Amino acid sequence: MSRPYEVKVVRTPLPGIGLRLEFATADGPRIGVIHRQKGGLELFISHADDPDLTAASLEMTVTEAATLSELFGGSAFSHELSHLREAAGGIAVDWLPIEAGTRYVERRLGDTELRAQTGVSVVTVIREGAAIPSPGPEFVFNAGDVVVAVGTVDALASAALILQSEA
Repeated sequence: MSRPYEVKVVRTPLPGIGLRLEFATADGPRIGVIHRQKGGLELFISHADDPDLTAASLEMTVTEAATLSELFGGSAFSHELSHLREAAGGIAVDWLPIEAGTRYVERRLGDTELRAQTGVSVVTVIREGAAIPSPGPEFVFNAGDVVVAVGTVDALASAALILQSEA
């Protein structure tokens, strides 16, 4: 019988893409998930001899990923998470990119009037892999920034349209 070993999850921000979470199995390959900023996930397994080379991958919806989690025994966690979502009244988090050529590149967060127009709150901005928490209205966006925002699903969709409008 083999001895248990510590499993270390490695978190890697992928600017403009999302977040990569992975761990090495006892046999060598890495298993992980990429949480995409624009929704959805990718489940992947790397080659044992090259962790940067994917042996297999599968695109999944959030619902499919939750179902897979339950199959692995995560149903208690999923159940608790659904209660928290209900208690939060439908609040969601989204990652909204500031792309080159859009209206708010090199403009202030306050110029967007996101909170007044949509009710969305900007929690942080990811710039070049680093988080800038609680940016104020004077914060100036750069192309490639990713806004992490909190609000209802509809409000977040409206905020995305505002931030993606062309200059």
